[in-house]
Amino acid sequence: MKQLQRLPIFSPDTSPELRTWQWLALIGGSVAFFLPVDGIEYSICFFYNLTGLPCPGCGMSRATHYALHLEPLHAFYHHPGGLLAALTIVFFLLTAIWRPAGALFERVKHHTATALFAVALAMVGFGLLRGIAFAYGPLWGWTLPSGFQVVLSDRIAADGAQAIWRMLFGFQ
Repeated sequence: MKQLQRLPIFSPDTSPELRTWQWLALIGGSVAFFLPVDGIEYSICFFYNLTGLPCPGCGMSRATHYALHLEPLHAFYHHPGGLLAALTIVFFLLTAIWRPAGALFERVKHHTATALFAVALAMVGFGLLRGIAFAYGPLWGWTLPSGFQVVLSDRIAADGAQAIWRMLFGFQ
């Protein structure tokens, strides 16, 4: 037991806020890492089940899974926020074993609410843009996949992700 207390996640000196984020990262990261990418038989998304439309977070689980498996193009193709989610998970897992990372969080933790609000706002904006694209894209002549089943195979995901990457950054 004494050995475990050397780790910041079990240390009595760790702040409750940091410990909460560490456990969320450990549990959420484990779920995202081992999540079956093919999905499950039914949707657990309340918004999608209610409306039949993709929610602002649709694709985040798969995107986080791909990002944690070091496949950033697949992650970006499913949802750009998955890369940020994976980086956040890795950071808080790092704080669980390395004290300097925890000290960094302690210095900036008063900005947590602002950061969460900014991320939520960005996700809602992304969700609105994606919803508009699915609703009005076909009327404007855009070729979109049916529903929001965006990725039909790894080849399509990789080709689509590389096209987006080239469009945004001008290189592969």
